[in-house]
Amino acid sequence: MTGEKTSMVTQKHDRNAGGRIPRPAHVMQLIATNFYGGPDRQILGQALAMDNKRFRTTIAAFSEGGKDAELVRRAAAAGLPAETVPVRHAYDPRAVGLITELLRRESVDLLVTHGYRSNLLGRKAARRYGIAHLVVTRGWTTENLKVRLYHALDKFTLRRSEMIVCVSENKKTELTAAGIPTAKLTVIPNAVNAADPRKRPSVNWRGKYGWPPTVPIVVSAGRLSPEKGPDIFLAAAEILREQGLPAKFIIFGSGPLAGQLQTRIENGNQAGIVILAGHVTDLRDELSAFDLLANPSRSEGMPNIVLEAMAAGLPVVATDVGGVAELIEDGRTGRLVAPGDPAILAVAIRNALAQPERTDEMARAAQEKVKREFSFETQARSYADIYDRLLRGQ
Repeated sequence: MTGEKTSMVTQKHDRNAGGRIPRPAHVMQLIATNFYGGPDRQILGQALAMDNKRFRTTIAAFSEGGKDAELVRRAAAAGLPAETVPVRHAYDPRAVGLITELLRRESVDLLVTHGYRSNLLGRKAARRYGIAHLVVTRGWTTENLKVRLYHALDKFTLRRSEMIVCVSENKKTELTAAGIPTAKLTVIPNAVNAADPRKRPSVNWRGKYGWPPTVPIVVSAGRLSPEKGPDIFLAAAEILREQGLPAKFIIFGSGPLAGQLQTRIENGNQAGIVILAGHVTDLRDELSAFDLLANPSRSEGMPNIVLEAMAAGLPVVATDVGGVAELIEDGRTGRLVAPGDPAILAVAIRNALAQPERTDEMARAAQEKVKREFSFETQARSYADIYDRLLRGQ
């Protein structure tokens, strides 16, 4: 068995070193995911846009408790090869062996990993099998001690990785400050599909909550955890209500702050004014029903919801954190505000709703920007260049 593995690894190294990988090369994308969120959309969108004459993509995700990830189901429905890594739990000691066996069985040429767990386990499996490994990193949070420990492990993995894709220049700066050599870092921004003008929201959101048909709706979306700032959004809504602004507010998402936010809404007599709507998988299809997106994050990589709002022509007010300023040019494609201050966010929301013509003009400029600069076709070409470099051993 050991001799067989050694022979196989040598063959893989020989093939990589010579740069003579048969076309199309086989790329596997690996992620640990428990819901279909922003990273999942990026993986699927890029895979579908990739030149399949040069690369074929398999999407893989950990499957805990015998349940396939939503990403795997969607990939299969889109006609892409999709696999699961059937671990018993998040700390299953068999995980590296299972990934290695999957790489061997599928004759994978390059493994691309997303998130600290996939990065750590995937790097070990790729080294064991003898193929190139690419890390895609988005953002770190300080949600709790366990998450901080995970991200410390991720930094350890990244320092030893061959090449790393950052989703923003801001993330590249952060990794450089963490001691990761700049030569390993490449920036490839997130992408978004152009909005389909024929698609209409599946829900009458005003009717659903018994609101007047013309009342403005301001929305926020993301994981309900401290770094995403849903408490900041709620506090801004409270300020605007006290000031008499005739608007309603919806918070989309799920996470550890859900109970705390709901209690605050009820205790503050905000029921019927602020709604916790839970996680909506295809929220981008609903965005045209609303008047404004507020992104109140304390930290970010490059937020998918902002890209999706821009593509849908929905005006955006966002905190100036992470890579947001690489999307929003203040006063031209949206509004940027300082993070962590509900009063400042409230002023920006009020001004955006009070100046609909100016706000709509910025939304149109934002829509044109994402069409030009943030398409999946553009993103796929950038990834293809990185894949070629890794597969040729450069």
